Amino acid sequence: LEIAVYEDGATPETGSGWATLTGWQGVTEKTFTSTLLPGISNYKNYRIAARLTAAADNEWQGKTVIFTLAVTGTQP
Repeated sequence: LEIAVYEDGATPETGSGWATLTGWQGVTEKTFTSTLLPGISNYKNYRIAARLTAAADNEWQGKTVIFTLAVTGTQP
């Protein structure tokens, strides 16, 4: 299983990139940077995508994956 987080209108490769569950659970955090510009109505939509690789066994079909997304940043 591979998961990617990216901005709406972009592709997974331009966001976090595709990473396996092991890649997301590694010693260091899997990150990507997205900057909001100043403004009252400034916002961005993000997508989370998951895919099974061609090497996935049939036992993966119909499985559920639960994950936590942590957002960190600095408020001026």
